[in-house]
Amino acid sequence: MKVIERLKLIFTVHRDLLFHLALKNLKIQYKYAFLGFLWAFLVPLCLALIFWFLFSVLFRRPTPPLSIVTALFVWQFISVSISGGTNSIVESTGILKKVYFPREIIPLSIVLSNLINFILSLVVLILFVLVYNLALGVRPLFPAGILFLPALVFLTVILTSGLALLTSCLQVFYRDVKYVVEIVLMVWFYMSGVFFTVELVAEGAIKKGVPWITSLFMLNPMYDLFSMYRQAILPKAVEGMVVNTSLYYPVWLMVLQTIVISIAIFMFSYHLFIKREGELVDLI
Repeated sequence: MKVIERLKLIFTVHRDLLFHLALKNLKIQYKYAFLGFLWAFLVPLCLALIFWFLFSVLFRRPTPPLSIVTALFVWQFISVSISGGTNSIVESTGILKKVYFPREIIPLSIVLSNLINFILSLVVLILFVLVYNLALGVRPLFPAGILFLPALVFLTVILTSGLALLTSCLQVFYRDVKYVVEIVLMVWFYMSGVFFTVELVAEGAIKKGVPWITSLFMLNPMYDLFSMYRQAILPKAVEGMVVNTSLYYPVWLMVLQTIVISIAIFMFSYHLFIKREGELVDLI
């Protein structure tokens, strides 16, 4: 399969270029930032505190801050990677016209640089949860699901890379794609349960007499990822911290459909990118 062959080529022959571009992106991002990487942690943390204040204090809908922070860290990685990846090909005219290399390295390097930030943020989050659990005397300190965290991060990278490849390719042919991406990301953010859970959706669906809305909501791979990260990191012993999604949707089905959707998006996007690669340089 051509996609598999290209991936092998990138991670063998062009591996150094991929990591060089990723590190270059990081250096540019934090070149003049006094706090450096800490902004990758502080921005979603501040947003989480704002949402927590709005929904827990003003609207009196208790939402644990750690639950919001976990979802926001995941969202920050995905949204920043897609936004940056969308313009990456168009903004790399110089290097693309000088030498040939697999063009997908450009958007993939954006994802990789943001992945480094994401992993560091997760480390900080895990330490945060550890201190929280020790302070409250929660046992066990971490759920057994934390062992699946590397696989979960890998799945997130697959989904994000697929979307970044798709939007970066389309942006070359249709320059207004970046505006569509901004709108889609904004709608997706508010529809993905960053600060609410499937429990709230199920309650509303039952009241309106449309219980199937709950199953439709659970088809959103973003909410499924948020749920899996919360299950893997946050203490289930603390009431309201982690919602038992199995009460509304089979866990095995949630995991399976997220894997299938992520791989399908990645394979389709990569195939499209390879197919249209020859036209990219001519149009930028």
